[in-house]
Amino acid sequence: MTIRSPRTFNQWLDEQMTDPDFAAEFERVGEEIHLGSQVRAIRIGLGMTQAELARKAGTSQSAIARLELGQIEPRIHTLRRVGDALGARLLVELQPGTAA
Repeated sequence: MTIRSPRTFNQWLDEQMTDPDFAAEFERVGEEIHLGSQVRAIRIGLGMTQAELARKAGTSQSAIARLELGQIEPRIHTLRRVGDALGARLLVELQPGTAA
């Protein structure tokens, strides 16, 4: 009996990324998580709680929590309100040739 060494996460991910649907979803989720981490970093840097940001942005604390965790696909107008509440500028960019 041959014992195989377990695959690493990176090996598993490399295999999964050969599926175009998986790769597209992975990229989309990664963008949402990155955006959420930016919101969280700016908020914390300002010494602001999620509740304070929510009040200034006209939304709920739970919506801010979901945004920071990358659990929602926020609309641009929501991101503008959050950006305004943080004193941050929202930049949206499309780059040719990068879509799946």
